[in-house]
Amino acid sequence: SLIAVCVGFLVILNNMFTDYEYGFFRFIKMEFHLAIDIFFATVLLTSAWFFEVSPGVLTLFLILSSIQAVTSFLTSNKPYAQKRTNNFRSLKINIDY
Repeated sequence: SLIAVCVGFLVILNNMFTDYEYGFFRFIKMEFHLAIDIFFATVLLTSAWFFEVSPGVLTLFLILSSIQAVTSFLTSNKPYAQKRTNNFRSLKINIDY
């Protein structure tokens, strides 16, 4: 469906412009990125009923939009580099020869 392709393209653009490890241009904050992801999941979910798609496509839209919404809710706002702590300073290795 054209809607799924458009939403997929917008999700890719959203990822490219987000300020996180894999973002290229880093204009969008992570909190806004996650809000956009939830919005896209809602659009994908509701478009299946507005455009009366076939049952197979409806199932696909339900699965993909549910995955997108759940991962958006479970994703942390903090980048991985900020959450990491440097535990190597406290690591002491004794090597006996």
